Amino acid sequence: MRAIGVDIGTTTICVVILDGETGGVLESRTVANDTFISSEYDYEKIQSVDLILNKVTTIIQQFIKTYGNINCIGVTGQMHGILYVNKEGNAISPLYTWQDGRGNLPYTKDDTYAQYLSKKTGYHMASGYGVTTHFYNMCNNLVPQGISTICTISDYIAMKIANEKVLVMTPSNAASLGCFDLRNKRFDFKVLEKVNIYKEIFPTIKIGYGIVGKTKESIPVSVAIGDNQASVLGSVQDMENTVLVNVGTGSQVSVGVLSYLDNQSCLDIELRPSICDDFIFVGSTLCGGRAYAMLESFFREVMMLNSNTACPSLYDVMDKVMSEGKASQSPLIISTRFSGTRENPEERGSISNIDIHNFTPINMITGMLEEIARELFNLYDKMCEIKQAKATILVGSGNGIRRNKHLQRIIEELFNLKLNIPIHEEEAAYGVALFSLVASGDYESINEVQKVIKYI
Repeated sequence: MRAIGVDIGTTTICVVILDGETGGVLESRTVANDTFISSEYDYEKIQSVDLILNKVTTIIQQFIKTYGNINCIGVTGQMHGILYVNKEGNAISPLYTWQDGRGNLPYTKDDTYAQYLSKKTGYHMASGYGVTTHFYNMCNNLVPQGISTICTISDYIAMKIANEKVLVMTPSNAASLGCFDLRNKRFDFKVLEKVNIYKEIFPTIKIGYGIVGKTKESIPVSVAIGDNQASVLGSVQDMENTVLVNVGTGSQVSVGVLSYLDNQSCLDIELRPSICDDFIFVGSTLCGGRAYAMLESFFREVMMLNSNTACPSLYDVMDKVMSEGKASQSPLIISTRFSGTRENPEERGSISNIDIHNFTPINMITGMLEEIARELFNLYDKMCEIKQAKATILVGSGNGIRRNKHLQRIIEELFNLKLNIPIHEEEAAYGVALFSLVASGDYESINEVQKVIKYI
């Protein structure tokens, strides 16, 4: 029993093939998603859909040739962004990624396109959300002729490798576009009509497990799901009682929720649909591991001032400093909001409580790691208040956690739980492969197939 999982990230594309009985990864392949299209506009962040499709299908065909019988294929990828598709099922636009900044351009004297949409619809709408991007394109005559529907990149790739022409979209991807009624798991067409966006351009919503179609080799391809949801599915064995902490370039904390919960009183906690009737609380920070990378880069620049030559990576040196040294009793207080927050993009980080003794490398390293963990814990604490329950299992993922034993220790101490780290590193690709095993009927439920997940 073998399953292929595809994760279409913004900078990389990862494809794994796993043994569905043991959970072991037979092979993992990651290639650069170097498909960005140059633009004369700084705010525009677009990628070539055809190049992405070619990269994915090439690896899948190589896996099929090498491993023979494949039971199923699952696809996930970057959410929020959109592309336009015609009635023949072909892309007629680039992928407008989640990084696209056109929604932050001024629409009226007082509001950006995203701000105007937020006020008009009552939903929080950010730049990069598919509906925001479409609204801008619509207002500026940039919607291509012959459009039939919009979709995410993973929806499109799943449809194409399944040799289909009709799109279906799961709530996990649909919600990422914006103006999505979470309680009823459908787009809110009533408010969308206020801004002249109509239901005809949205695909059919498919709740739960489903198959888009089959490849030319008759391999079932499951409906695409969001990369956050796939990462959670591929990391935890118990959705309801686990808190998942992920530290990569950014960082996230996720907690499973069995039914809809109103979180309007806490805007920095997002409720996202999972698979069937369940949801996931998600709290995100924009820096996370990037903050630690900034500090490492700063240390290297200082070294270069002395030697006037390029300095190699200092991560091992920073690890040694933490292992052999001791932080001050009067700690540096660091805010890692160097890229702002989702609610306040203009907010910036800071370093305070500096005295004549504590402005040292070890205190800067310690303070940075503690704040990365603390920001996630504070988000988790708010989730517990809304859910009225605490997690009993802690799982960590992402290279920021895997490669830093000191951050692991800090997270364990802060959450007061033992940290479990999955053996496999490709959580999203792995998770969507598990999802496809259920969708294709090889397993009865996601809870059953998640038992194959193993921890270090």
